[in-house]
Amino acid sequence: PCYHPNVDTQGNICLDILKDKWSALYDVRTILLSIQSLLAEPNIESPLNTHAAELWKNQVAYKKYVRETYAKQAKSQET
Repeated sequence: PCYHPNVDTQGNICLDILKDKWSALYDVRTILLSIQSLLAEPNIESPLNTHAAELWKNQVAYKKYVRETYAKQAKSQET
């Protein structure tokens, strides 16, 4: 799973060049660079995950939430 403002719980991403601004002229490199950029600098004004978008504004809280959430998931998978 990926906890990110522009990724929903199903793993779908919100990226304009994959929908509204799609062009057959985009190559794989362009698409992957756009995804990389979105992951590094999310668009919190148009989130798929509103909780992550709110937390993103406070990076300390965001990182704490992610660490705690994934630690719990890792422990539950061990049993």
